[in-house]
Amino acid sequence: MTVIMKCGHAANAYENNDPNKPCCVICAGIDSGYNVVMTTPDLSKRKARCGYYGARIDYTCECTKCKGNKKCQCEEPSSTELAFFEYRPDQPFDMFYCGCCGWN
Repeated sequence: MTVIMKCGHAANAYENNDPNKPCCVICAGIDSGYNVVMTTPDLSKRKARCGYYGARIDYTCECTKCKGNKKCQCEEPSSTELAFFEYRPDQPFDMFYCGCCGWN
């Protein structure tokens, strides 16, 4: 299981390629918590929505929930395995990215 950093994101890299030093490349340089591991919360009762949930999609998304829709509809059980997962304890939903706007 991937750990969650103090910035809220699931660890998505290692500092200096050291597997004992997980970090968040999204927040490196802008959030001091990018390399501070927090206790991973119980995510079993939480849901995560794509950051574009409800937004118009101009890209042909390949995920099963958006495919053919004009708006992103992706909502999944919260998991550190979701792309760009961000734990948001003060919000009703955590956040991730489903790929609805492409991966480039």
